[in-house]
Amino acid sequence: MHMGILLERFTWKVDVQKYLKDLLEDRGARALRDYHARRKPRPCGITVHPATGCLYRCVYCYVADMGFREFKPYPLTGLEIALALASNPYIAPGPVGSLAAFGSVTEPLLKTIRGKTLEYIECIAKTIKLSCQISTKEYITREFASAIRRLDNGLSILVTIVSIDRYIDLEPLAPNPKLRLESISNFSSEGLHTVLFLRPAIPGISDKEAYDIISTALDHGARGVIVGSLRVTSSIMDKLRVVGVDIEFNRSRLRGGIQITVSRDTKDRIVRIAREVGATVYPSACSANVEAHGEACIICPYGPCGSLDKIPEISESDIRELLESIMLKTRYIEVGERSIVIGFDKEARIPDWVKYFIEAVSRRMVCIRRVSS
Repeated sequence: MHMGILLERFTWKVDVQKYLKDLLEDRGARALRDYHARRKPRPCGITVHPATGCLYRCVYCYVADMGFREFKPYPLTGLEIALALASNPYIAPGPVGSLAAFGSVTEPLLKTIRGKTLEYIECIAKTIKLSCQISTKEYITREFASAIRRLDNGLSILVTIVSIDRYIDLEPLAPNPKLRLESISNFSSEGLHTVLFLRPAIPGISDKEAYDIISTALDHGARGVIVGSLRVTSSIMDKLRVVGVDIEFNRSRLRGGIQITVSRDTKDRIVRIAREVGATVYPSACSANVEAHGEACIICPYGPCGSLDKIPEISESDIRELLESIMLKTRYIEVGERSIVIGFDKEARIPDWVKYFIEAVSRRMVCIRRVSS
């Protein structure tokens, strides 16, 4: 009997879990306890951590305020991280499944951990096949870029540059942005989908340099640019002020380590400049990841990302088949071009991973509705 795409992915996921558990034997217990095995994905995908904390300590960075004050390589092996992700109920295996992002709480290509990052990517690519993305400030040689491409030739690369003139003030320990431009050239020359990551956009600095940064990145082979707003905490505001960056902001809004997004005006100005330069502006990091892997997505309002003709075909029977396999009965299912609506009895107990899993495979927004008897 033919199995629908959702149940096929779910069954494959169970098979991958079993394979990895058997392979790891007793070592698999650590992976199953790890928080990669239970965290909900962020909008950019599930964030994967080859380390926590960062040695570069850029003044605008929020990682320390998240509690990661010391740099620590992550203890799991590549196979263990693959098992943790395969065991996470919110994750759907690919291709055209959940997205994975490296670089949210560390620099994933630091020399001390780049081997671990590559091990993670290789094991993920060979098992659950998530579409992976790396954001980096590192200088990467052509040879190393080639090694990365051999692991996953669809890998999405984001290279962060927020200032060239003021980088010593903002990123005193990070590689020179001119070297990062060479990284863009080297990644692009190896055929990797490489995008300038202009985030966070620093008011009064990034917008003044935007034309030069973006046009130079394009000359070095960048496919386009992602622009992101600055997020601040009290400590970040203090660090910025020390280096002469005084942002107009109501500090009473800041509470502890809570991150607050500064006005979108700077981001909007840079987006306008990027379009004047002729750059493709990706609305989000995941948009670049989707394009890099030749996929498409219309889950969020930023979409459609990629080509709509690449949105997976999915039917009412595909959804019902998956839900019945986990003993869930529906009142109705509506599959539209851009969204899916599933009605359940008001009293039904619905695991919250169901929405995430169906969205990841269908690449459509899923709305769960409760229906009175």
